[in-house]
Amino acid sequence: MKQDFPEVIKEVYVGRTYKGKKIRGYIFFKGGNSQRSFKSQVKARPGIFINGAHHPRELTSISMNVYIMLKLLHATVQKKPILSDLISKKVSIFFVPVVNQDGYEEIARHFTATGKLIYIRKNRHDISRGLARCTGANQDIGVDLNRNYDYKFRGEGSSNDPCAVETHGPYPFSEPET
Repeated sequence: MKQDFPEVIKEVYVGRTYKGKKIRGYIFFKGGNSQRSFKSQVKARPGIFINGAHHPRELTSISMNVYIMLKLLHATVQKKPILSDLISKKVSIFFVPVVNQDGYEEIARHFTATGKLIYIRKNRHDISRGLARCTGANQDIGVDLNRNYDYKFRGEGSSNDPCAVETHGPYPFSEPET
């Protein structure tokens, strides 16, 4: 997409995963003042952030990101006013289709080897550091990224247990993906 629509899409890297892989994102932005830097123009507009695969087992979230990106591009090419004007005049839209790249790649590797899906929810950071022996497959390793933000950290629905699927991590934003 970015090769076909360089005037609309900019690829950016928003960080790295626990295992050091780049987290790729895309900025949809069109128009603006050529005298100002791209970064300052993007910052000057309100932003919309759309992401997928916090839990890599939720594969449909990746497809939905790509679908929305394609709908915006189609609207821009077809000059459909509501969506076209949205990225031309009103907002910057940020997409990160796969937040949890490490978990996603683990699912893909396992599927390629066995033909079966594994349902990984967490990133691949083994926070137990040998303190706890998680039973079951390596799906138990890691931090639930949705529980790793500062808002209501350690709140209802999260766990201190490093083997629990809803482990929040040692402290807010402890994981590079968040």
